[in-house]
Amino acid sequence: MVKGYKYALAKLKPQIIISNEADFAYDHTKIPFMIRKVTQGFDVVVASRHVPGGTTAKGWSVSRHLNHWVANTFFASWVAGGNYVGDHNGAFRAIRVKGVLDKMKWTGFPSGFAFFNYLLFKLHTITPKFYEFPVAYHFRTQGESKISFNVKYVKSYLRNISEYILVCLAIRNET
Repeated sequence: MVKGYKYALAKLKPQIIISNEADFAYDHTKIPFMIRKVTQGFDVVVASRHVPGGTTAKGWSVSRHLNHWVANTFFASWVAGGNYVGDHNGAFRAIRVKGVLDKMKWTGFPSGFAFFNYLLFKLHTITPKFYEFPVAYHFRTQGESKISFNVKYVKSYLRNISEYILVCLAIRNET
């Protein structure tokens, strides 16, 4: 993920970088709204399942809800202390380049899903200008989640969880 940001910054020279889930879980028609918010003065615009009007996917299993609550609420908010947003783990974000991403030091970033939480933390050290808006999160239309208890992904899942916990502890120590 770091490679994607670095590539976009170096080769594409954008004013805003927008990331999204590759499985179409978020509604891409919200992109013009996100761009508008950045042009209105916000530096980081986060599509959120955790503000009034936002929703998680209908039909999530109990284990998926628990997994999400533990990562997002317990670790990202309570352990790491990341109270600048309510949704730490979604990828649908718009970020200003000038004065924000161009100041980012891209060393020490995690490679798993902890990347999303860590990026928000690092952005928060650069700017307080965050805007979070409600969004509906939908079930993926293709592929499988690697954040599930699928036996096929156990090793990856455990590595991601360990990394996520360590990142949250590191964030707590940096604040």
